[in-house]
Amino acid sequence: MATPSGGPETPPQRPQRGTEGVDRPGTETAVAVIGGGHRGRRIARLLAPVATVRQFDAGAITAAAPVDRAATETPADDATDGAVGETLSQGAISIVATADDARNLLVTQRLRTSFDADRIYVVLNDPRNRIAFELPGVSTLCLAELLADAFVTAEDDPRDPPADTPSAGT
Repeated sequence: MATPSGGPETPPQRPQRGTEGVDRPGTETAVAVIGGGHRGRRIARLLAPVATVRQFDAGAITAAAPVDRAATETPADDATDGAVGETLSQGAISIVATADDARNLLVTQRLRTSFDADRIYVVLNDPRNRIAFELPGVSTLCLAELLADAFVTAEDDPRDPPADTPSAGT
């Protein structure tokens, strides 16, 4: 594709998500990611450049002694319900991201009743379970829907012409 001046057009570059040199906003957003494993760690790492993130193992929310992990995956010493409560009392957004919707629901209910969390996002594993999470202050994100949306967006991206489109050089 050529520009009006006849030269080759340089497609705009997609922004890269990095962790180095990111300026955080003046008002820090606190986020509590509840979910161990790769999903919880990845969410925590991706949010760390733009928010103050604490990751808690999902079993910790339903157990007597929660395990608290910083976004760096370094286990915190002597984490308790107080650590969860302290994080949520700072107005933290809670993200519940376990591999099981039944556990997600249990954690969500515990966050609402024991920790008075008012902003909870739940990563659904099965979109059919959405109705169980229709609660005040709870929003759902469905992985299957997000993936489909990303695929459609990528397919519709004018920077990536279909393979059968003639190139500028022919």
